[in-house]
Amino acid sequence: RSGLSRKMRIVLQFVDPTVEYAFCGLTLHLPLSHALPFFRRISPLYSDNLGRIAAQLFNKFGTFGVIDVGANIGDTVAAIHHHAPLPILCIEGLPKFGELLTQNVAASLPAPVIERSFVGTGGEGLAPVVQDGTAKLAYCAARSSAIRLKSIDQILGEHPEFQNSRLLKIDTDGMDIAILNSALDWISRQKPVLFFEYDPDLQLAHGVGGLEVLGKLKRVGYHRVLVYEGNGDYMFSAELGNNTLFLDLHEYLSGRN
Repeated sequence: RSGLSRKMRIVLQFVDPTVEYAFCGLTLHLPLSHALPFFRRISPLYSDNLGRIAAQLFNKFGTFGVIDVGANIGDTVAAIHHHAPLPILCIEGLPKFGELLTQNVAASLPAPVIERSFVGTGGEGLAPVVQDGTAKLAYCAARSSAIRLKSIDQILGEHPEFQNSRLLKIDTDGMDIAILNSALDWISRQKPVLFFEYDPDLQLAHGVGGLEVLGKLKRVGYHRVLVYEGNGDYMFSAELGNNTLFLDLHEYLSGRN
């Protein structure tokens, strides 16, 4: 996905140094294997859509909290703060990314709050898998490798200042739909704007269907959807009740890696 050559991938299995990359006004420290510079080179507005959405909300509501699930190295903080000075709760469970995240956002204002956790429910037999600067949770046979998960409700109980957040971003390479499903009670009460990755293939491993969750979101009051491609390019908007359209889109995206 990241465009790294086969030879480079082999080298990075043995050494993956930290490098600097200028992004949205911040100097980010990131692993050489991280795909962000590649994505920005081929799509200069990659991830800018989230910043623009935050700016529109800021213009309408003023200051509000943002919850960033899968904060990675802090690129979401940079993208949002490039557009609006909003408080952000950064949730990142991978230790390597968490350390870089802490370093990268140290000078950001307002200062982000960092929660070093993976998000989900249960957690039996799940372990992180890292590739190209992103991490996903996959089932593993060795119980000693498994990690503990925290629910959104538990995390918000520990960070009550973000209970009234107006923007929830989730990018976890597969757990996105499961996290939305598990946080539905809070979502139905607060009605934040939801910005999440929708990947039919990655969803399968976690047993929660995306179309089913879209239906649940409609029932709790959501109705309008903006759809972007993975590189951040806008595709279209639609009513959430257009079941045929979203079924077609789900099937079209299935099996395409």
